[in-house]
Amino acid sequence: MPRRRHTTAVFVVATTLLALAFTSARVRGQQDPASADAACGELTIRVWDGYAPYIFRDAAGNWRGIEVEMARALAKEAGYRPRLVAIPWNRAMRQLERGELDIVLTLSKTPERERFTHFFAPSTHEQIVVVTRPELVSRFERVRTLDDLVAVGRIGINQEVDYGDDFRKKWNRNPAFRARFEAVTEPRLNIVKLRRGRLAGLLRDKLSVAYSIRHGGEYAGLRYVELPCFPRRPVYFGISKRIAPGKVEALRRAYTALRERGVFDEILQRWTRE
Repeated sequence: MPRRRHTTAVFVVATTLLALAFTSARVRGQQDPASADAACGELTIRVWDGYAPYIFRDAAGNWRGIEVEMARALAKEAGYRPRLVAIPWNRAMRQLERGELDIVLTLSKTPERERFTHFFAPSTHEQIVVVTRPELVSRFERVRTLDDLVAVGRIGINQEVDYGDDFRKKWNRNPAFRARFEAVTEPRLNIVKLRRGRLAGLLRDKLSVAYSIRHGGEYAGLRYVELPCFPRRPVYFGISKRIAPGKVEALRRAYTALRERGVFDEILQRWTRE
């Protein structure tokens, strides 16, 4: 008899635990998807050094800049821990497409990228300029069209960086136009070529070049010229379409809340008020 009572007690306890586990699973299954995803806790965000003031490492090795602050604010508002991952640009695009990366910031919108990316409303705006040596400034100041640009000399660009609709169409249709550019994956290579006279100019973002010149960075001693053929345009938070829908919705709500409170504008103004 004692053995039978013991067996019965064990059975009752086991049954009760199973019932509690089933109830808990049902409750978890009824949670808002965004909340359930947020409980998982992590948001992978692409970073890369040498792109101040958007993103760079300071003397202590800490990530700083416009993108870093915006990304951390977005993650916190959505209930995630930001995980900053240093990935070269080309690899970041492939990982965003495969869903191995959640976010790329300051991403320009193209038909190709729209296949695998949700583009949230603009994070900042981009202005492409030509960076050159002081003695060539006057020649670039006379440039009005893309044909005028390549007539000055050979121009350095970054592979897979989008330079706008007009540039993209001309690049795809005109081999002679493409031949006038030096495309690299590491921007510093073209800076060296420019200083040595092997290039006439580089196409780069105005804010990053101006910041570098002011702070004695890699563009120190060079000049930049704004060109009518590269109008100011918006860039976006790029969110992978391969991540969970609940995670996307949590980020969308967080983005809207931060934009309405002026958080992104405050971050941008703080870095550009000089």
